[in-house]
Amino acid sequence: MNDMKFIETLKQKRKDCDYSQSRLAQELQISRQNLNEIENGKTKASKEMKHILLHYLDYCNCTQPFTLTIDYLRVRFLTTDALEIIKNVLAMKSEYFIHEDYGMYGYEEQYVYGDISVSVFATGTDTSPRICLII
Repeated sequence: MNDMKFIETLKQKRKDCDYSQSRLAQELQISRQNLNEIENGKTKASKEMKHILLHYLDYCNCTQPFTLTIDYLRVRFLTTDALEIIKNVLAMKSEYFIHEDYGMYGYEEQYVYGDISVSVFATGTDTSPRICLII
């Protein structure tokens, strides 16, 4: 890519991302003055710098929607108050959950709502996890 084509591409991609020169320079840890000189053709960018600039701007202007699929998630808490976890972490009503006096994998009780399970392990040290949230 020749320098004029690179400069045009760089300016267009930066504008498409709605980035100022200051913001782009700060995120790439270069000076704004250096970026300005590159965009105005006063300083020739190295091959590596060209790659870094264009590659970074390609990521900021992603047109594909971001999706994340999780099959299994387990989070542990240092509390034995399962109802607090249901209310404050899951932001759900505890009445929706079925309480069972037994739990899987050595847990002593659990609250279940569909595929969501909040299991309680009442014994242990002060630093060992006591609530396990499985989604």
